[in-house]
Amino acid sequence: MDSRHEGRLIVFSVGAAVVALAGAALAYVAGASAWLSAVVSVVLLMVLTLAARRAQTRRWGFARRSWRGEYRGRSVEVVFDERLVFLNRLTLVVDGQQVDQTTIWYGTRLLRGDGITVEVGSGWIGECTGVEVRSADGPTVALQEQG
Repeated sequence: MDSRHEGRLIVFSVGAAVVALAGAALAYVAGASAWLSAVVSVVLLMVLTLAARRAQTRRWGFARRSWRGEYRGRSVEVVFDERLVFLNRLTLVVDGQQVDQTTIWYGTRLLRGDGITVEVGSGWIGECTGVEVRSADGPTVALQEQG
């Protein structure tokens, strides 16, 4: 993602936070309890953040990204598919064969297959934060994003 798109996403996120706080304030002024106002704020923030993420993947073409590298003479690829709204689909391909698949929203997931373990991290709006091949007896190898 280039800086222009990052800037737009940041502006949209700040706007979403302002709208969420305004929604909470309106709910409180209308007579809702403080906890209900907080719930309204959180729900509005989540909906607007997901809308920003969906716009990011559809408009700027980040729907499918991949990371590749060599590990102990084997070709390793992780495909990060962002086309789903709430979850991202991860696929581990070793030497051209799919060996594991899972979903991720936030945090880290481990993909395992053919003696290779890959750790994938995801940020709070679903963006990929890192892809590394893990080894109990060797160094960690970061895979490189393609394209």
